[in-house]
Amino acid sequence: MYRGCEAIVEEVFGPILADVEEFTADPEEILRLDGQVPMNAAEPYVTGSDDAAERQLSRMTGHLRAWSQTIPELREATGGPAGVDRIIERAEHVFLPFPAGELHLEVHATDARDAPTVIFVPGIGAHVRFQSIALGVLRGSGIHAIGLDRPGHGLSRGRRGDAPVSSTIEAIERVGAYARERFGAKVGLVGHSLGGIFAWYALTRAQPVADAVVCAGTISHPQVLPTREARLRAPVVRRLARIAPHLTLPIAKTAPFAHVALGPEILTFFKHKDDDVWCWRYTLSSLASILEFDPERDWAAVETPTIVVVGSADRMTSEAAIRAVMRRAQPPTAELHVIPGAGHMLFHEHLMTTMRLLVPWLKQHLAPAGSPTEQGE
Repeated sequence: MYRGCEAIVEEVFGPILADVEEFTADPEEILRLDGQVPMNAAEPYVTGSDDAAERQLSRMTGHLRAWSQTIPELREATGGPAGVDRIIERAEHVFLPFPAGELHLEVHATDARDAPTVIFVPGIGAHVRFQSIALGVLRGSGIHAIGLDRPGHGLSRGRRGDAPVSSTIEAIERVGAYARERFGAKVGLVGHSLGGIFAWYALTRAQPVADAVVCAGTISHPQVLPTREARLRAPVVRRLARIAPHLTLPIAKTAPFAHVALGPEILTFFKHKDDDVWCWRYTLSSLASILEFDPERDWAAVETPTIVVVGSADRMTSEAAIRAVMRRAQPPTAELHVIPGAGHMLFHEHLMTTMRLLVPWLKQHLAPAGSPTEQGE
């Protein structure tokens, strides 16, 4: 469909098209759910931990089991592969109706039904199994944890790698409604990396999407482009997206993935793209939507408690870039916390350090109104 467009754009934009491809993948081929997950269901439904969905996630599960032996803070969280298995055995696969097709959730529910809930949105290309250990830690801390596969990601349906800001925030709102209906208590939102940007953007909805928000790893503002490379790339992406919105770009071209982690395990994973369910390419329309985001209200009017977390050794983003966004947005209830020595993989290489900060903060801001915890006592 876009071959004629490519010929025109190539003359204008030259070498960048060497990295651009037309989307051709079949979501059903990627999911391979053996007919066990009905399409276009009218109500949420649950599948067990040993079903076809779990088989599709087995490669990532294997990575988590291996990393739990070699990454110290994952080993601290799990005790090793058997601990990873226990976390996953407690998980539910829930599929919610959504206009783009069912949303897949990985739900880690506590035994206390009225506990607060956290919705977790992973980073670019990622699916929730990448964050299952973090979800298990939240559950073990007395918080219901729901991991969201964005539209077109993981086991959610939709065009692969195509999740513009608008549909992603709508998906978050849909999951929030599900969480409130099921558990009844307050709902928090945690986003990591690109998920942090989505959480930051979701703050500006006219109706708050969450009672407290955590943006881990990065945030963004459509009028703040902190690096020269970003300023050069942004107009190209915008123009290409208008011509051919469903062309895809490797996610490795969107950020300095050579610095995605400090240790070899996760660096090797990204180098070899060692997961079939991960979205390794993103549509130009999705990338452009981040640059062209139009908030419904200004961040300065946002009253939702918010914490932004970044590692001092993070070279995927930087403390300086995050401070520039916060100065521009000026949200009155947002605070910045810098974790000394931490890199970008806050929920892997620095999981327990990060959770020791976030769990008390989440419990304080998601406690029932008037309770001692909510008052910070």
